[in-house]
Amino acid sequence: WDSTAVRDYYNANTRRFLRWGKDQGTYNIHGALWPPGITRLDKALEYANELVRKTAIGMAPPAASLLDLGCGVGSGLIYLSRYLKSFQKGYGISISPVQIDIALDRAKSAKDPRLHFAVMDFLEVGAYIKQMDLAFSIEAFAHASDPGRFFQQAAMALRPGGKLALIDDTQVREHLHPKEERLLQTYRQHWLLPSMLPESSVLGLAEANSLALE
Repeated sequence: WDSTAVRDYYNANTRRFLRWGKDQGTYNIHGALWPPGITRLDKALEYANELVRKTAIGMAPPAASLLDLGCGVGSGLIYLSRYLKSFQKGYGISISPVQIDIALDRAKSAKDPRLHFAVMDFLEVGAYIKQMDLAFSIEAFAHASDPGRFFQQAAMALRPGGKLALIDDTQVREHLHPKEERLLQTYRQHWLLPSMLPESSVLGLAEANSLALE
């Protein structure tokens, strides 16, 4: 369940997701979210990106520099570059060279110099990217082999007062029945999710790295 396994998984499967998945042309490879009022698949696929946009505009001043930790093929930042008025620069990182190649091609097609993508492990990002207004991670944190280091590195990449938006699966109840635990372990194993943890554990690790829940 280390970063090499995650890289190999996305290198092997990203183009398959895009070819055969139902992404409605959004290039999102995360899950669709269906809150009240969302009735179309394309809107459900973009809803996680929209939550990040709302977080960005809720900051004072609205976020201008954004960092996508586990950016896939760049859909989150491309969405934000179009619909976030305060957007000035965005950095997207993925451990998968295949994903970054696609993201770079999309940025080139968009002809938007504010978009930047690079192959990088988000467990090392703090040494390379600093002073970001808002970092976000959509269905990527759970792949982290070291969840505490994820929060440490995210905090290093943020400016003082910056925010981290995290959208991912968590374990709702800490105490599970043995059958539930076996099923959950199977899910973690096959989707390479070592950091799919109880919500309280996630929050504790974030707080230990100077990130306070809002």
